[in-house]
Amino acid sequence: MSAEKPTPADRIAAALAKREALKAQEAEAFAEQQAADIEALVELEEEHGFDRVLRIDIGGWKPASGAATMVAARVPMGSEKVYKRFQETVAKAKPQSTTTLTAATVLGESCLIYPPKSDAKDLYEATLELAPGILVHVGQQIAKAVEGKAEEEKKG
Repeated sequence: MSAEKPTPADRIAAALAKREALKAQEAEAFAEQQAADIEALVELEEEHGFDRVLRIDIGGWKPASGAATMVAARVPMGSEKVYKRFQETVAKAKPQSTTTLTAATVLGESCLIYPPKSDAKDLYEATLELAPGILVHVGQQIAKAVEGKAEEEKKG
């Protein structure tokens, strides 16, 4: 005798059960990595100051990717050369050029403090692999943060 063929409802129920199990595994792996990331963030905020560290969460995190769930960057002081170079490059950029994106990437890379490129190279590289545009985004967020800080200081 042959086994009965599963009904579509049975197949759907089995697939949904498998999906829920996979989602639970992914949630657990995400929570583990996020815990490590936030522990590092707390240390960086203690070192640099809470208002001087930007946290940017990464969307589309994948288990077993070896990537962080977030990145952190320090907000540079206006007197720092890295920010002055960024401003000068953006000011000279021609419309429709990629100069501004390149400048944001350089700023983001210069100010990225987590994952650290030197101390956690595998984590750094896996994070950039998972989120290839993250350095541009970091640079843009730093520019916004610096602009916001300057406006707040003027109001004071």
